[in-house]
This record gives sequence, C-alpha cells and structure tokens, in this order.
Amino acid sequence: MAAGVYEARRNFTAAAGDLAPGLRLDEVDDYVSVSLESAVESIGLSRTDFFSGSKPSLHDVMRRAVAHWHPGLRYLVANVLPSSIVPKTNRVVRPVAAWRLSNVTVLGDAIHAMPPMLGDGANSALRDAGSLATALIDAAAGRVGLIEAIEGYEDEMRTRTYPLLKSAGI
Repeated sequence: MAAGVYEARRNFTAAAGDLAPGLRLDEVDDYVSVSLESAVESIGLSRTDFFSGSKPSLHDVMRRAVAHWHPGLRYLVANVLPSSIVPKTNRVVRPVAAWRLSNVTVLGDAIHAMPPMLGDGANSALRDAGSLATALIDAAAGRVGLIEAIEGYEDEMRTRTYPLLKSAGI
C-alpha cells in the first residue's frame, strides 16, 4: 500500500514580481491518498474489474486487501469515504540504454516516469530542466558543442535518475 498525506498549510497566491503575478491555486482540502493497485490481483480481482467496479465494491476490495495488515492501516482503509474512491493506475518508464545522440532530447516523465512512492518524480523533472538549461547555456556560449552539451545532460540525467527507478523496484 502506498499512502500520501496532504495537509494544506496556506493558500498560494503569486506575489507581484513573481513569474505569474496574481496566480491563485484552488484551495484543496486535507486528504490521504491510498493506493492498493498492486494488491488487486493478489486478492483474485482482474484489473478490468478493478477499473470498472462501483465505488462501494472498490472499497470492499480495499478492505479485503488489507484484512491481515496492521490495525492502524485497516482502520485507515475502513474509513475511506466510498464516494471519494477514484480507481487509477500509475505508469512507469523502464530505464533504457543510451540512444543515438542528436539535437533532440527528453526530460521528466518522457524518460523516467516514476511511481509516487519515493516522491522523486517532480523533483527529478525539475533537476532535468535545470541541468538541460545549464547545458544549453554552455552550448550557446560556445564552451561546448550542442551535441556534446546534450550528451553531458543525458549522461548526468541517467546517472541521477536510473538509481531512483531501481529503488522503486523498476
């Protein structure tokens, strides 16, 4: 089971001088996200039934999946509001060997989509963006060629993110 807890600390409104002044994000209530997708098949339910089931039947699946788990986790799942259940799946991208270099590259989920349990997906994408921007600045300044800059970025990105994918069991 993967669980994510969100507690709103403050509302966000971008201030003057920010990149998007006046931007206001919708308020979100506190919530706990519970994911039991990986347990679906172990309790004899097909993925098709999982994604087409009614909310009460999915709540029953959740309770059965944790029936022998710690009482605290059983309590958490038992108190999920069936109306809040949304079946979804998490997709991942398996690491691939280096590809033929060109002036086209990838970053973020296009090359290393990660499951949410480690909390590294968005952070990795932001690091990719920073690393790629630095590489392109170096190329534009003539410190390295464009292809060499992209190669450096891709090598660094694989070195940084592929171990995270391995830690997530991918």
